Amino acid sequence: MVAYTSDPAQMSILGVNDALNYLELIRSTYSDQPQKYNEFLAVMRDFKQHSASAVQSAARVADLFSDKPELVEGFNAFLPPGYRIQIGQEGNMVVITPNSV
Repeated sequence: MVAYTSDPAQMSILGVNDALNYLELIRSTYSDQPQKYNEFLAVMRDFKQHSASAVQSAARVADLFSDKPELVEGFNAFLPPGYRIQIGQEGNMVVITPNSV
């Protein structure tokens, strides 16, 4: 499995290959549930088209991948600076923004 980071210092080195590897990780993880992969693509399309904000997109990903926290952690690497999905000890997920206290 590919490890991804939400470390801002390393985020700048992420590129197209990292995104493609992450997509392949999602596809292979949910090979028996292709609708999960398709829903993720829809989330990304909505974000790119500005139909959904970073917070809305992160919340949808957290919900979509709630059974695979490693995918949620991996997604953090692709969020804008200051945004991340924080996973609590009990598995609850919260979207953190630059304005979060």
